[in-house]
Amino acid sequence: MNQIPPSLWQPLTRRDFRALWLGYSAFMLGNQFYFVALTWLLLDLTDSGALLGSVLVVAAIPRMVFMLIGGAVVDRFSPRPVLRVFSSAVTIVVGTLTLLLSREALGIGALYVIAALIGLCDAFFYPAATASVPKMIDQAQLPAANALIQTGDQITQIAGPTLAGVLIGLAGLPLAFAINTAFFATGAIFLGLMRAPALTAEVKSQASTDHMLGSILAGLRYAWRDPAIRASLIIIGMLNFALVGPLTVGTAALTETRLGGAGDYGLLMAAMGLGSLLGTLGAGACNGLRRPGRILTGLALLLGVSAMLLGLAESLPVTLVIMAVMGAGIGFTSVIAVAWLQSRAAAQMQGRLMSVLMFAMVVFDPFSQGLAGIMLDVGLTALFVVAGALLIVTGLVTIGNKAIRSAGEPINAAGVFKAPIEQLPD
Repeated sequence: MNQIPPSLWQPLTRRDFRALWLGYSAFMLGNQFYFVALTWLLLDLTDSGALLGSVLVVAAIPRMVFMLIGGAVVDRFSPRPVLRVFSSAVTIVVGTLTLLLSREALGIGALYVIAALIGLCDAFFYPAATASVPKMIDQAQLPAANALIQTGDQITQIAGPTLAGVLIGLAGLPLAFAINTAFFATGAIFLGLMRAPALTAEVKSQASTDHMLGSILAGLRYAWRDPAIRASLIIIGMLNFALVGPLTVGTAALTETRLGGAGDYGLLMAAMGLGSLLGTLGAGACNGLRRPGRILTGLALLLGVSAMLLGLAESLPVTLVIMAVMGAGIGFTSVIAVAWLQSRAAAQMQGRLMSVLMFAMVVFDPFSQGLAGIMLDVGLTALFVVAGALLIVTGLVTIGNKAIRSAGEPINAAGVFKAPIEQLPD
């Protein structure tokens, strides 16, 4: 008998997921607001782009270094307390920044410390948020739940910078950071309303015997020894390596040299954002997609061809269509891939697997951006053609991979199909 596809909005009927969705969205609104406000603050204090870059690097280093530790901590203590601690910590850190700024006591050294603390908190917060979803949602609803999470994220990417710009202009930086602190506090309050499911005896036993390094290594081995997970993470890492630089550095250069400058750049980003939103919602409305590995390889081929066409595009309408297609492909596949990895992971490994996934998504970003800058000296078309070729090769190599072709059935640590997730009563 065919099952009725779950509604995109059905996860919101669960109290815990509503709390997670509202808390995460408020937290991400604060993050987007914070980035713009911090940029204005640094430029106001020093008028130095190099200093701004160094502060962002200081935030990125602990985020990357502690990401795998964050996943291990999530598996040891469960996601909810980790979310509560680190969302509250971010609120305190940004509140401290606001207080120092209002008293004109904020120096560059303090900004470096604040940036490092924010990056450290991110390394624990994001694996905990992602690992929370499969603990409160049935497997059939995971695509819808992840689509809702990512939709909220995409909306905050528009609303956060817009609100920051308006409020900084009207009220000044101290009041803007005070409002920013309120966003983070709101997120922490909603996340605190989540109820924590009890840890199983297996997880409790593991938490009491594994030391932290052993726990991290166990997570890495778990991801590496599962051929489908390993291949999926390699594809995801390659997608980010090949595209992050061209889509940030390359598109800016493309609009400057071939199109109409900053205005057209905004249109390109809007087209990609709209495509991503539509792809995300489309993935959330789908049910029964049993071969996410094939979707990943298909995405690599689609993005490879699209990147090459982007390098050859000369007109704004053609470029807008290509950017929208790329955004839709990325949005659709990110939902499906995350939902599948959540469902495949054993319960005691979900935090570590999510941290490995996020590590694969960010570790190559600086290398991609640096190489994109170097490739621009060779030529704009060459930058996109090389990026596209890397993706096409990735798709062709992995499309014949047996694990990728068969990927799609969730299993537990014993290698058998997982039973339905235990739910707390609503």
